[in-house]
Amino acid sequence: MEKFDKIYHISDIDMDGFSSQYMMKQINQNIKYYNPKRNDLSQSINSIFQDIVENMKGKKVLILITDLSLDDKIAKKLNNFPRGNKQVDISIKLLDHHKTGSDVAEKYDWYIFDNNQCSAKLTANFVNLNFDIDEVSKTKIKRLGDFVDSNDRWIEDHPDFDKASYLSEVMSNLKMFPEFLENEERDLLFHMIESIFNKYEEGLNTEEVEKETNVLILKHLKNKLPEEYLENKNISTLKKLLMYMGQLVIEKHQEYLSTIEVDGKKLLIFMNLSSSVNQQVPSFILNNTEFFDATANIKTTTGKVSFRARKGKADVGLIAKEHFSIINEKNPNASKIGGGHAGASGGYLDFSKDTPKSYTELIRILEKKFNIDKSNSKDKQTQKKPN
Repeated sequence: MEKFDKIYHISDIDMDGFSSQYMMKQINQNIKYYNPKRNDLSQSINSIFQDIVENMKGKKVLILITDLSLDDKIAKKLNNFPRGNKQVDISIKLLDHHKTGSDVAEKYDWYIFDNNQCSAKLTANFVNLNFDIDEVSKTKIKRLGDFVDSNDRWIEDHPDFDKASYLSEVMSNLKMFPEFLENEERDLLFHMIESIFNKYEEGLNTEEVEKETNVLILKHLKNKLPEEYLENKNISTLKKLLMYMGQLVIEKHQEYLSTIEVDGKKLLIFMNLSSSVNQQVPSFILNNTEFFDATANIKTTTGKVSFRARKGKADVGLIAKEHFSIINEKNPNASKIGGGHAGASGGYLDFSKDTPKSYTELIRILEKKFNIDKSNSKDKQTQKKPN
C-alpha cells in the first residue's frame, strides 16, 4: 500500500471535486489541498512545484489532480517536472471524466480518463486499491462515489439522484467564504458531505435531512463560536456561520488583508464579498474589534463599493461622496455619486481602464488614488500558509 511524505491534491470546486478530496482525507496522510478556479490551475501547479523543490528533497510525494482536465501545455509541464527533479520521488495521477481532456489523456499513462464515472467514483476506486484503510471505510467511500456520480453525471433515474442534488445545493450555498479562508470553508464542506451522506445512509429522506441541516452546521460550529452566540435562539444559523467567519477575519486580517487610510480613518479592504457575507461580517468585525474605523467591500467587476462604519468613528457617507464618486464632466447626468448614511453607504471606483485581477492590484490602485507609498505590498488574499 502507498505511503507518501506529502500529497498535493488539486480538485474542482463542486460536489464532485470536494468529495474526491474528502475521500483522500480518509487515508490519514499528509495532504495539502488546492481548489483553484479553472483559470488558476497553472498557479496551483507552480506553487506545488516550488514547495517540492524547496522542501521535499529526498522525500516521496504524490501530485493528485481530480475533476479537472488539462490542456497540452500544462500536461507537458507536469509530465516533465519529475525528470528535472530526480532528488524527489514524484508520482503523478490525474482522475477525470470530462471529454475536454480525452485527447491529452491518451499521451500520458498517469492521466486516467473515464467518461462513464465521475471523478469522485474514480477517486473511490483509487483510494480503495492503493491505500491502507479499513473495510468499513472502503465500503463507505465506494457508496459515496456512486452517490455523487448520480448527480454529477445527471442520472435522473438513479435512486440517489435527488438526495445527491440536495447535498450539492447545500454545498453551493455554503461556498461563500473569502478566498483566504478556503481551508475553513473546505473543512465545513467536508463536514457536510460526511454528515448529510450519513443521514441518508441511516434511512432519512430529503425532507428529514433538510430539517437536520442547520443542526449539522451548528455542530460544526461547536467550540468554534462563543456559546453566547451559539446558544442564542434568536440568531439564525446563517448569521452564526457569518459570525464565525467574522471571527476568523479578526484573527487573520494582519496576514491576509490590508487597510487604507482615508481622511484619517482606517478602512479594512475586502474584495468581492457576496451580498450575504457583506451584510453581516463587517458589522461583526467592527463591533468586536477596535483595529478599524470602517470596512469597504469592493466589487472589481462593477467598481461598486459598500461601506460600513464603527459607530461614532467614521462618516462613511461623507467618505463615499468625497472620494468614491465618478464625475463625468462631459455628461454630468452620467456621473455616479457616492453617499449614504454615516454608518453605511455606497460608492464607486472607475475600473474601466484598469480592472484589478487580484487583491494586490486592488490595494495598489487604492494606494495610488490616496497617494500612499507601499510599493512592497503582498498579495495577501492569495497567500497560503505553509504546511
